[in-house]
Amino acid sequence: MIGCIILLVLGMITLFFYLKEKIKNYSVKAAAIKSLASVFFISVAVWGWHTSSNDVIGTFVIIGLLFGLLGDIWLDLKYVFPPEDKIFTYLGFMVFGI
Repeated sequence: MIGCIILLVLGMITLFFYLKEKIKNYSVKAAAIKSLASVFFISVAVWGWHTSSNDVIGTFVIIGLLFGLLGDIWLDLKYVFPPEDKIFTYLGFMVFGI
């Protein structure tokens, strides 16, 4: 249980740094920090899935969270690279649609 709390706290700290970086400007650094925060929160879901008795639902939740992470990355990159915004937008929507 203490490991789960540590992951949550690390995720919240990383989220704070992401918000601080995003206020300054959209950047690859901000997208990377956001991805790291998402990885911490996905780790909490994996922790819960591992201790849960319902494996099927947990599997789908984790897959959904992973696709959500990929969609967030693509949609953040459209602001970092404005000339390619359409392709990043379409890729982000496709991943969220899965």
